[in-house]
Amino acid sequence: MRRALPLAAVVVLALAGCASEPEVVEVTQTSWVAPTEGSATATTESATESSAESAPGASTSNGSTSAAAAPPDCSDAALQRSPGYEDFEMRGECEGGFARPGVPNSDVIKLVQWDGSIWRRVPADGEWDGLGMSAPCYNPGRLEELGVPERFANKEKQCGVYGPGETPPNKVSAAPAGAGYIPYVGLGESTPKYASQPACDGRGILIVDSIVDYGDRDDTQRRIAFEALTADPSGKTREYTFPGQCPSLRKQLDGHDIYPVYLDYGSDTDALCRAKANYGGNARVLSNREEYVDPC
Repeated sequence: MRRALPLAAVVVLALAGCASEPEVVEVTQTSWVAPTEGSATATTESATESSAESAPGASTSNGSTSAAAAPPDCSDAALQRSPGYEDFEMRGECEGGFARPGVPNSDVIKLVQWDGSIWRRVPADGEWDGLGMSAPCYNPGRLEELGVPERFANKEKQCGVYGPGETPPNKVSAAPAGAGYIPYVGLGESTPKYASQPACDGRGILIVDSIVDYGDRDDTQRRIAFEALTADPSGKTREYTFPGQCPSLRKQLDGHDIYPVYLDYGSDTDALCRAKANYGGNARVLSNREEYVDPC
């Protein structure tokens, strides 16, 4: 079997046979030469290939995606493996790669997102402050861009941070610090219920009760809590909001603030009207217009 001469030997022979020729111009070899085992080049190639395989969402040789692209793990075990969430539980609050886990027997709840292997906190846009109580708050537009499910986004405090030229879709700061509104209520040792801030975007709500504040704050808190924490026969969760959260909600009665306790039906007007027919209450459209419209 004939063996190919090494490149260096070929060059030497060529020079030896052409001693009387003009100076030989150096030739650059462009063909790739396989690196020897253990060489730096081989190590670099191997490392690059390994990195590509381990990159989040990278495709493997058979076309499948890496484990980072796997569906979110909504188990308590996966949550508690995530740094900082050892004491948290999901409590069924998981959807679309987002969750709102909490610490049992407390009002500590956080908005988190699955990053492919663990759960991480969704960074807040600021701090909501009301009557000495602060909480993380979010720009509703950013939560929508992130794809946070509406039922989660509606439970978060809204900062009202909007870009230049943008108009807020609702009155985000219905209860600024010092306004005197009631930001949360509770009964006994129950988990506090925070005031909702529904968008004034044309959604329909069913007001099941209107709590008028006659000046006795403790009594008003108790009455709001009793109505807002009562299980509704429709099966939907009752919410309460600040007086005049939207211009289409009556803010006061004879100078006294009104806290609506309501069910949110969004754009499902048929369901809203069925609920009104079956259980009573006042149907309203939430908008930025000072008009009290009953869609039923």
